[in-house]
Amino acid sequence: LRAAGSATAAALKAQLEALENEDGSNPILSAVVIENTSTTFDPVTGLPGKSFEAVIWDGTGLDASDDDVAEIIHANRPISVSSEGDTIGVAEDGSAEAFSRADQVVVTINNIGLYYSAGYVGDAAVKEAIAAEFQRRQQPRYLGESGIVQWSPYVAIVQRLPGVDSVVEIVWHLGAGPPLSNQKLTPEIRQIAVTDTSLITVS
Repeated sequence: LRAAGSATAAALKAQLEALENEDGSNPILSAVVIENTSTTFDPVTGLPGKSFEAVIWDGTGLDASDDDVAEIIHANRPISVSSEGDTIGVAEDGSAEAFSRADQVVVTINNIGLYYSAGYVGDAAVKEAIAAEFQRRQQPRYLGESGIVQWSPYVAIVQRLPGVDSVVEIVWHLGAGPPLSNQKLTPEIRQIAVTDTSLITVS
């Protein structure tokens, strides 16, 4: 993932992604840290001056404890700046820290057009491979290429499956947007693209 700006933001991002539950699992799948180091409001990020916002993706189950996230922010936060976000957690010393969870926006894959031969793994396996790659790859949208859904990695995943000869087209759309063929999808800032097998059609 990309973290914005300073080494402090990069360290906070790393600590958030390293958070462990009691069973040793990592509830935060990905994170970005958005900073506004100026003294005035930033219309691009929506952050006030001298502030930052940690945006986490902890899956559809919202598996990270708000207070655990707050504890990490409090221990790694930049000095003399405010934490922003729509969720509040409380650190062990009673300090309240704000952060956000990425807003989910659904990707519907209208069609994956492919050619296959003997030994084809089957449509269900194609759908499962794409859904699993979405869970692994996608991240909260920030600036630059962070969070953009590129189509070529998903073509590559499918083409590696047994019996798939070639993938000729991926037609998909983001939210209520128009269908796009072999083009990237660009969520809004703080959004994360998600999909599941029920939203994927193979032909």
